[in-house]
Amino acid sequence: MTSLELYNLKTAALLHDVGKPICWAKGDKWTKHVYYTYDIVETVFGEELALTAMRHHSSGYYSSDVHPKTHLEQIICLSLIHISEPTRPLYISYAVFCLK
Repeated sequence: MTSLELYNLKTAALLHDVGKPICWAKGDKWTKHVYYTYDIVETVFGEELALTAMRHHSSGYYSSDVHPKTHLEQIICLSLIHISEPTRPLYISYAVFCLK
């Protein structure tokens, strides 16, 4: 992984949910936060990082256009499953399996 890829990975991972407060304030469906994230991140960092930040969900609740498409996006998605969803052991097992 290059230094730029590592920077992009860290930045996108930190900003992946930055659109949630706008989504909540507007009363939009919770799955729409990824589009607000894209808008915010794209304005500051550009399209490539914005796409990486928004594509962090792989469940059927989300449109396939926001499912991970790149290796970096898959890393973010799987790390979020592993770290922030401890009440869902099935998903954690899946994340650990994919990382092996």
